[in-house]
Amino acid sequence: MEEFPLSLSLPESSFPLSESPSLSESSSPLSEPSFPLSESSSPTLSSSPFSSLRISSHSPLRAVEERHVCEGCKKSVRYFCYRCVRLAPGLEVPQVSLPLELLVVKHARELEGKSTAVHAKLLAPEDVTLTTYDPKTQETMDRLAALDPNESVLLFPDETAQRVDEIDWRDVKRLVVIDGTWQQAKAMVKSSCLQHLTRRVKLNESNKTLFWRYQQIGPHCLSTIEAVHHFFQELHQHQHGQTTQAFDDLLYIFSFFYGLIQDDYAQNPDRRYTAKHRQDYITKRPKHD
Repeated sequence: MEEFPLSLSLPESSFPLSESPSLSESSSPLSEPSFPLSESSSPTLSSSPFSSLRISSHSPLRAVEERHVCEGCKKSVRYFCYRCVRLAPGLEVPQVSLPLELLVVKHARELEGKSTAVHAKLLAPEDVTLTTYDPKTQETMDRLAALDPNESVLLFPDETAQRVDEIDWRDVKRLVVIDGTWQQAKAMVKSSCLQHLTRRVKLNESNKTLFWRYQQIGPHCLSTIEAVHHFFQELHQHQHGQTTQAFDDLLYIFSFFYGLIQDDYAQNPDRRYTAKHRQDYITKRPKHD
């Protein structure tokens, strides 16, 4: 059976961010998007789970019709390079401002093309740092070990984790997010370079992942970019007492890929995908008698 979906070569990476199925929402700094909104410009998005979000138009992404050679690594890419974190020449995407530094620690064995963490760096480049967890690279491990536990909060749902509204955020400067499989994540938080980050946060339990790559833990396992989006929504709700759509463009690339997959399977109704994925994932799939 064909894995889901190989022809589109889209990203992966997820790990559970709550201890029971699902998660919730909220947001941060209120800023108007400089890009036009998607609205009816994307037939898929207007009828998708993202329709209530304020996501900029995907027209710039849809205009990219050919692959190009990345100036950094010389690899053939289309929308952006996962390795060098470079957009295609001439491509502009909306920019998001975050209220905290975001440090994403990606496991060395997590393939770049399977990670949604790069979305955060492309969409919020001024506030996002990507680094690789690799025990063989002592310099990187030392930098992680040097993180100030009084200024850093680790997003990880262990038994000590608190909800967003249970934490005093006044002295916190940095959110640390782990990017890898669930097994990789559990090993990383126990490592000497991260175990000192004892202030840990978990998300509310009301949202299920829309990630296209199947993982066996359950629908509460969000992809990295989904988790980041939900966290900043919750933080804004906690600090300002109201929701905001200022962070919705963090899902700009994610929602575009989601739409590509939905459209591709709708146009090819006989294509099969892994039976392990939930049956209603493809929303436009025609019903056969």
